[in-house]
Amino acid sequence: MTTPSPDPQAALRLRDLAALAIARQATWHLACLSGDEERIAAARTDALPPIRDLIDAQLAGGFITPEQHAARMAALESDDARPQDGGDW
Repeated sequence: MTTPSPDPQAALRLRDLAALAIARQATWHLACLSGDEERIAAARTDALPPIRDLIDAQLAGGFITPEQHAARMAALESDDARPQDGGDW
């Protein structure tokens, strides 16, 4: 059995969301390495919305299960969230 290929428009949206989420996650990670709490907080604030959007799009596209979605969202919302807590993209 073969898996259906994703809608080309959906694939473009996922690619764009992934690129933005990865760029913001990288900025957050660099801020964490700097140790500057204000920089970390600002980078986290900037990174969370695109990461959430990507996780939502992955769920809508059937790429992750509702359980994986819930786990990723819960990890991102915790007070001690780290850049890698959004899961694998």
